[in-house]
Amino acid sequence: MTKSFFIYALMIFLALIFLTACAGLRSSPPMSEKAVAESPDTKKSPYMAQVVAVQWLNPLQRRDYPTQWQLLWTLGLVRPNPDDDMVKENPKKYSSLQAVSPVVAGNEGEETFRGYHRKYIREIMNLFHDIYYSDPEYFYNVHSAKNRSRWRELAGIHIEYAIPEGKLDPADAGAFVQDYVRRTFTIGNPNFPTLWTRSTLPDVRITMGGPNAGFTSLSAALDYLQTHPKETVWAMNWDAPSRPLDRQINENLVLLVLAGP
Repeated sequence: MTKSFFIYALMIFLALIFLTACAGLRSSPPMSEKAVAESPDTKKSPYMAQVVAVQWLNPLQRRDYPTQWQLLWTLGLVRPNPDDDMVKENPKKYSSLQAVSPVVAGNEGEETFRGYHRKYIREIMNLFHDIYYSDPEYFYNVHSAKNRSRWRELAGIHIEYAIPEGKLDPADAGAFVQDYVRRTFTIGNPNFPTLWTRSTLPDVRITMGGPNAGFTSLSAALDYLQTHPKETVWAMNWDAPSRPLDRQINENLVLLVLAGP
């Protein structure tokens, strides 16, 4: 369980720190020293991508710390603040890497895997809901009805999503993500015509696999971004390998927002 959890943590950490390098390696095939010496001007420049935002859900998280701190905490690189009230109240619980609170209700193991997955999707999308409509400075927003030049809508957002092999129906999972994003961000809703200009549904692509599926979806997201440099793309990964057990730190939902240079 611990090994699986750290794969997820490292995946996010490496994506944040080394995404540009990884993209460069992927876009430039290896050349021999002789070839480089003979044609120094033919080497392609590495493709540059930006991690605009990251959202990560895990039972060990404390929402009063930022995501960056959470990632460093899982890797043992930071400690809680010295004046942390929760640490003072319960040092054993809040000073070590363990589940703090469930992300969603598992109903003591009674919730189905399909239902558990849907709860995670609702939870992460709802985190973006209010700010999408209320903050004109937020990366994605439809805040001003009078000045739409600053809008960045989520209509048509390309989503590369990795889920565990054999535990979910890929068509059902993809359709649910697409529909929930549509409803959460009022895409094409005729009852709220001032909150959208395009009714294009999210483009959700499902990858099924094991622990490395997240890297596959990240690679696919970079491929898409390279051919659509003016757009943004989401790379997502979810699994809960210890279900039906609740409050397990190897269950994760990761969402990376990637943009071109």
